[in-house]
Amino acid sequence: MSKLAKVKKLTAQLEQLMLHRLQAFSVDVVSEKIYKLNFSQPNPRESSINRISHLVSFDPRDENEITRISHFPIETEISNEKYSPSRKHRIVFRKKENKRVLEIWDKDHLKQSLRVSDYHEDIYEDSTVTQSGIVWSADETCILYVAEKKPEKPVSAFAVSNENDLDKFLKSCNYKQDLGETYNQRFGPEVFLYKLDENELYKVTNLPEKILPAFVTFADKEGKSVILSGYKRPDEFFMGLTACFNRPADIFLLKELALQKISKGSNSGSGEPSSEQAPQENSAIKLTDDYLAIFPILSPDWSKITYLHSPQRNTHGFTLGMKKFSLEKPEEKAEITEIVEKANDNFNGISGYHDTFRNMNWLSDSKHMIFVSQFRGGQSIYIVNTETKALRKLNKPSHLSEDWNLLEVTDDRVIVSISSLSGKNKVAIYSGFNLQGRNLDEVVASGKWSYYDTFGSPLGSDNLINLEQRGRFNEEVLSVDGVEAFFWSLDSFKDSQGNRIEHSQKPLALLLHGGPHGSISGSYGHFIYYLLYQGYNLLAPNFSGSTGFGQSHLDNLIGNIGKQDRDETMALLDLVLSRKLANHKNICVTGGSYGGYLSFVLLNDYPKLFKTAIIRNPAVNFPHLIASSDIPEWAYAEVLNTDYQMNPKVEDMIKLWEASPSTKINKEITTKILLQVGGKDKRVPPDGALDYFRRLKRSGIDIECHYYPDENHGLGTSVDALFDGLIKRLLFLDEHMPGFE
Repeated sequence: MSKLAKVKKLTAQLEQLMLHRLQAFSVDVVSEKIYKLNFSQPNPRESSINRISHLVSFDPRDENEITRISHFPIETEISNEKYSPSRKHRIVFRKKENKRVLEIWDKDHLKQSLRVSDYHEDIYEDSTVTQSGIVWSADETCILYVAEKKPEKPVSAFAVSNENDLDKFLKSCNYKQDLGETYNQRFGPEVFLYKLDENELYKVTNLPEKILPAFVTFADKEGKSVILSGYKRPDEFFMGLTACFNRPADIFLLKELALQKISKGSNSGSGEPSSEQAPQENSAIKLTDDYLAIFPILSPDWSKITYLHSPQRNTHGFTLGMKKFSLEKPEEKAEITEIVEKANDNFNGISGYHDTFRNMNWLSDSKHMIFVSQFRGGQSIYIVNTETKALRKLNKPSHLSEDWNLLEVTDDRVIVSISSLSGKNKVAIYSGFNLQGRNLDEVVASGKWSYYDTFGSPLGSDNLINLEQRGRFNEEVLSVDGVEAFFWSLDSFKDSQGNRIEHSQKPLALLLHGGPHGSISGSYGHFIYYLLYQGYNLLAPNFSGSTGFGQSHLDNLIGNIGKQDRDETMALLDLVLSRKLANHKNICVTGGSYGGYLSFVLLNDYPKLFKTAIIRNPAVNFPHLIASSDIPEWAYAEVLNTDYQMNPKVEDMIKLWEASPSTKINKEITTKILLQVGGKDKRVPPDGALDYFRRLKRSGIDIECHYYPDENHGLGTSVDALFDGLIKRLLFLDEHMPGFE
């Protein structure tokens, strides 16, 4: 097949994958029996993302427990919405060009609206700052949310007419540190309260000093008091928040809100705040003394709060614990789940990224909590009795690597999305809790899971690929000295001509995850799904440092990066090759961020082992990172096991330099390398990787680099870049280490 024909075929196949492999990211409870499942559907042809929704009915007594209500998918441009507790109202944030409008709907029509872009920038919707972007009061009279502060209008020297103008002019070019990766040009979140009966917007003015407000929620039914977390901001150079748990945070109570009215209630568009109600003094009460205290969740009976916590640690990822306290006696804390040290077969402590914990919540008895945690490479749903500490896993995955993501806990039902590398993404609902049960086993005994397949209806296109066309998906968990890896393959694999291909003939992709304090799971991804379809076998190690295996597994790597993880990975790879589970002459190593770092470590130490390498935004130059990354403490923690140093010692700089792959150029490397880099990456700024690329190229190493000037660390800000990077990785492999057509 010519390269032109290959590009056209691959483009058509990947387009169909993106259009059909849907995974729900949220759910709206329309009524007791009707749910709206929300999906983001990329359209690579138009470089756009459609937000679409399916209406489904749920009745556990029916034969088909979850039934699609016949309709075309609902397409919307709404950025955020939330139904009121009684489901009589719906609040919507809508973007129209540069305007942001807040709308209140009842079941029949739009009731009122307010142009909030006159008073603040975008609202915060991500799980680093909010569990729910919009919070309703129980009496449905007001809502609470966090939004970016509106910047002051700059004043030129020609417009200075008074002392206030002069001050603005002199400060107009002062450097400001934003909140890091994914928070470009975001500097100051503020808390806002909207009153429905007035159609007025207020700013909460009595927040604790020097904190970034997060996870705000009402602490009473009338919306007069608020519970929130506050990330400590010790100085103006507060660094990256995203995917980091080493940022100190406390939980606060605002017993009475001090409010400043800033709107005029009629979309006047003046942009000038009103001073009809001046802020009053009302100090916040600090409720916790942990180093990290986030995700405060108030029980349905309004009496107690659970939250996630951790002591101070150098690394940005680690295992968390859960505590609770009553609002009457907040000084009396009780541990619900401890920070698990050693891995076991049921629960290895609470770990994951912020998104993992977004929708954890209480059941209606104010006794049991539902939450999600990483577990040995997958994600599992747990129920815990907050009084007895009894804990149990709710889900029964088809494969250990499946990701079960919590979407909602409502009406004592648990709604989740299931993401699987086999491509069979689903939504599942657990119902039937017996909250009168004497113990946890009795509570869950009568419950069951109901499933809904989210796969889009095929149109009979030749370009719509399924793994079942080639073989049977298989997952094996490999272990060497207690370190695990997933081995994914298609058993009984046949190419498009019907020829049976044995494992020993197949190419192997070694998948290295980032972090290093993350983990690799079997969550669906277009890239690895297509590799399986092409007959690749996949090895995915969760080496020391990986989360989901207890805190001690994570701690084992600190100060040993590039050595212990390298040796563990190679031991697992040797096991695969000794069992002849792949062609030892066709091995690709691939990873991004820390996975890119470890990829280059392996290339330097084993220069002739890998035929190809695909590396994305790698951490290769640690001295550069401590001066440029939004988390400069990362390199100190991983290499030296110390905190951030304002004035590093010479010997420490030498250790950082020696641990950097960019200090080594092994001219014996025969691997063909593809490097992909984002120009707006704040986590691993691109200059270090680009410098290394240039020096490798001049040394005769076969390496090419794709540069995406507007992309951040994830290389997926736009659909266009996401699709371009994906198709070029696959074309690179097809040219240098092809699979089977």
